[in-house]
Amino acid sequence: MRAPLSVAVVGLQGVGERYVRALDRLPQTELRWLYDDDARCRRQASACHPGATVSSRLGDVLGDDELDAVVVAVPFGQRAAIARRALEQGKHVLVALPAVSDASELHELHALAEERGRILALESGVCFSPAVDRLKSMIDDGVLGEVLYVQGVRYGDGGLAADEDVLLSLGAAELALVMHLLDDEPVSVSAHGEAYLAPRAVDVASCHLSFASGVAVHLHLSAVEPHARRELTVVGSAATAILDDRLPDRPLTMLSKLTRSGEVARRASGRTRFAECLMPVLEPGDGHGPECASFVAAVRLGRLPAKAARRATALVGVVDAPAEPSHVDVELGPPGHSGTRPSPFPAVRFGWRPGGASAVDTRCARMGARDIRGAAALRERLSRRRRRARASSSSCRTRP
Repeated sequence: MRAPLSVAVVGLQGVGERYVRALDRLPQTELRWLYDDDARCRRQASACHPGATVSSRLGDVLGDDELDAVVVAVPFGQRAAIARRALEQGKHVLVALPAVSDASELHELHALAEERGRILALESGVCFSPAVDRLKSMIDDGVLGEVLYVQGVRYGDGGLAADEDVLLSLGAAELALVMHLLDDEPVSVSAHGEAYLAPRAVDVASCHLSFASGVAVHLHLSAVEPHARRELTVVGSAATAILDDRLPDRPLTMLSKLTRSGEVARRASGRTRFAECLMPVLEPGDGHGPECASFVAAVRLGRLPAKAARRATALVGVVDAPAEPSHVDVELGPPGHSGTRPSPFPAVRFGWRPGGASAVDTRCARMGARDIRGAAALRERLSRRRRRARASSSSCRTRP
């Protein structure tokens, strides 16, 4: 019998906590190290997992010669650097998406992993969840018929860090999910992004992707919504499937256009209608357990699944950093705006179309100092106007 794979989890908040629980349940792994720079998280981890060594010194974790693998779940901006340090120490590495900010970091990490003979996995736990497994089976088995298009909505309520934008923080996992479901890669991408909360980060984006199979994908990403949400609708010729995380007990719904006799249901007017609604019963789980088991299997085999490797490369190509500033198509101001004066409402349009193995195009544009000052001044004027309006309304209500 093989000895368990000794694993360290770097980052114990959010997704890191879920990785710890999943690894602790796997019989193939030994939870050896837990790292976080937050004292409260370390105390909680030490109480819940007394068999693991909890530390605030990353050098001690990565310098352990008996450690086999590292799971990196720190905040986005630190993931690439820690993954590089772990690979340099000869460890296998699993990095939670989003992992890197541009293709150069990915190529550097892949080259380092190949040089050291180690596994580098970039994964998202949602791709391994029971609901996604059932949805992929529906697509592969033809239950939905021919897939016509996919529409997704992803909201995050945590805002953005200074070094990330919504395409990387939310879009990376959604793109990985879509590519996993369709088993395909995009051939062209276009997007429109806007910066509302911070002048140097795109926090709302609408993306359109065209895949080689002809399927169109529309994604709306936002980090300014008051609540978190993930909804993905796969529209097929025979049925439509909806993946919605707001319904934890029944996250997957299928609306069929076919009657029990196999004919398309129609209204009296002749238009098609949905004949039945199905909500399959699924096994509980968040997908991190199967994700960690897949990583352990890849370490044992000495290679990643081919589909996972291609998906990681294509994913970073879509959300890669700017290459040529001349490729940026920027519209400053609302529709119909004319003149050369910069508008305080930056709207950035960008596109990407493959032209080779590593072909990427520009992703976003940055605001100048004049635009930033104008936006701040306008926000202040609007805030004063709203305060005056509220004060006026309050005085009218209290007047006898």
